[in-house]
Amino acid sequence: MPKSNVVSMNRPLSAYFDVESRFVRSVNPSFDIADTADVPTYTFGPKSYTLLEHWIDSTEPKARDRAWFVVAPYGSGKSIFALFATIGFSKGWDDPWMRRCRERLQAESPEVEARLDDGIVQAGKSYVPVLVHGQRGSIERGLLHGLRRAMSGDTGTKGWARRPTQAKLKRLLDFEDDVRAGDVVEVFQDALADAGRKSSSPWCNRGFLRFQ
Repeated sequence: MPKSNVVSMNRPLSAYFDVESRFVRSVNPSFDIADTADVPTYTFGPKSYTLLEHWIDSTEPKARDRAWFVVAPYGSGKSIFALFATIGFSKGWDDPWMRRCRERLQAESPEVEARLDDGIVQAGKSYVPVLVHGQRGSIERGLLHGLRRAMSGDTGTKGWARRPTQAKLKRLLDFEDDVRAGDVVEVFQDALADAGRKSSSPWCNRGFLRFQ
């Protein structure tokens, strides 16, 4: 909302506009997963309700649609939804930020909150989120760096990868040349098997979550 109709060349642009506090700071799931203290409570909308229900549906044993992506304009809430899903997938329901988000969801759409609680939280379904964000280099290296962060516990899960898998990942990241796509697929398959062995929940080996 403009503060004044009088424009002066000596005043900064910020002097003429007010920005809601929740828009001042952008969300980066790869960084904010470690500390959600400064992240604004997620404001749900019709599209986020649909995404949540897609997520819940995709965890059902008979579900066939397990891979999907979100395309939306800048500032539409993709990153904060990714953060919500990442914390949820790694069973971080006790996180204070997550509790605030679920309280808002309960107030705005108790039906969707009930589905989330019954289908994910109470069922104990857990995943190993692998977060991949824009960076210099090939997509293969980006995927490997995302997997390394997941193994180190940066996305809320740790202690699940076997040493041989960690060593294989390190060798690939140490390569000076470009990594082959087949090598990336192989180490992800090994990591997926490790996650399934580590967890007593059959849901842990259902797959990985990747936001780009």
